[in-house]
Amino acid sequence: GASVLLIEHDMPLIMSISDRVYCLEAGAVIAEGAPKDVRDNPRVVASYLGTDERAINRSGASSAGGVGLDQVSQDAGPSVVL
Repeated sequence: GASVLLIEHDMPLIMSISDRVYCLEAGAVIAEGAPKDVRDNPRVVASYLGTDERAINRSGASSAGGVGLDQVSQDAGPSVVL
């Protein structure tokens, strides 16, 4: 198989064509794995969407998980590269 490095902000596109994704915030990897797992990761959700439940619900991401969104720090604004 072939590997491709694609930096893109169109999350529906990325999630539909990728087997594995990495999510960075401020230059550090905050999540990696299968697209669904990364999409539902509370740190990724908070980084991309903030903690507004309306935005989260529109995205299709889940706010359920091991860490509640209210437990994710938002000291710095999102700076995400995928």
